[in-house]
Amino acid sequence: STQSTWEKKACTERMAEPDRDPSPTPPPIHDPELVAQIERMRLEEDQRKKDGNKTGGYRFTNRDDIESQRGVMWEVIKKVGSAVFQGNLANVSLPVRIFEPRSFLERLTDNWSYQGSLLYTASQTPDPLQRFRLVIAFVIGGLRHTCCAAKPFNPILGETFQGVYEDGATVFCEQTSHHPPISHFMLLGSRGAFTITGYAAYTASVRGNSVKGQQTGPNNLVFHDGVRYTFELPHLWLTGIMWGTRVMDYGGKCVVEDHTNHLRCEIQFNPEAVGWIASFFVSAKKPTDFFRGELFTVSGPPGKHQQKRKIGTCEGSWLDSITFDESQTLWRYGVTPPSRLSPAPDPLPSDSRFRGDLVNLRQRNMVEAEEAKLAMEVQQRHDAKLRKDAAPHHGRKH
Repeated sequence: STQSTWEKKACTERMAEPDRDPSPTPPPIHDPELVAQIERMRLEEDQRKKDGNKTGGYRFTNRDDIESQRGVMWEVIKKVGSAVFQGNLANVSLPVRIFEPRSFLERLTDNWSYQGSLLYTASQTPDPLQRFRLVIAFVIGGLRHTCCAAKPFNPILGETFQGVYEDGATVFCEQTSHHPPISHFMLLGSRGAFTITGYAAYTASVRGNSVKGQQTGPNNLVFHDGVRYTFELPHLWLTGIMWGTRVMDYGGKCVVEDHTNHLRCEIQFNPEAVGWIASFFVSAKKPTDFFRGELFTVSGPPGKHQQKRKIGTCEGSWLDSITFDESQTLWRYGVTPPSRLSPAPDPLPSDSRFRGDLVNLRQRNMVEAEEAKLAMEVQQRHDAKLRKDAAPHHGRKH
């Protein structure tokens, strides 16, 4: 397998100046460690050549795991037939063999893998534009650490997860809705440098030999000096579910905004994509994991009348790196250090690590894990019925 040791472990364990008009000229970087990183990035081998599929996306190469998952999927299809190809896959009960020993609450944290390097550095960067670049790099770099073929367990209502990063940053997640499944989260940066809050509503649907996933919901970032950001994530495609090469890729648009300094970045994934018919005559020059974005200053109310002035560009591959204005690479996989997350030492009793199915799966007790999972699903349905029956008496929807 070409997956790194860190990825395998993660799959199995895991002063802004508001009144100043930002200048498109990159300011000097005074952090010696960051300067050394950038120099190493220029010499580092392209990571996408190691892990990327020829036409684009991350290529999974562990054949044994893939064939095992395909066997499980065929079992599910025999039981529920075409229903597996309709609606939300998150609502289909799957055997424990297809899961990793983590809940989706813990899986959420993969997107924040560079909070201790890029995001903390951004918090200490006074120039609004350079801070903006670092935040964008944080968002894109986090996508690289979501490459895990196994499925996380769906959290039950009220389930929580608490974690601590090696730099002291802390994570709090809670499942706040059963249908639709919604997870709220909070990441408190080291030394009060920043806070990320929001919620994730996740859907996944089977489309032939592929699965399309989307994590929706707000991602709110506030730095210690009050500068406020929001960002959104692109949608995910996983192809080769039942046959062929297993490939994961991102598509669509990602938007990052600095609402305090009126900065906006619009990133298009696979910008050279062509329609199905046109693909017979024109081929894309770049792999599908390539992205291209533009940085703007904005003025006026949001919408079609908002004024934008272009002040920079970014491009790269979510598998490998992001470069601004064709000269400044701020993230490269394998060079920029990710943050290590450990479970909190004294979590709530509702923490996901105490789930019977997770505990038994981690210990490879497959029969007990399956029994615990089924018992939990029965309890969830029972509790959902109680809420539904009680809702009319309280004048609200369940």
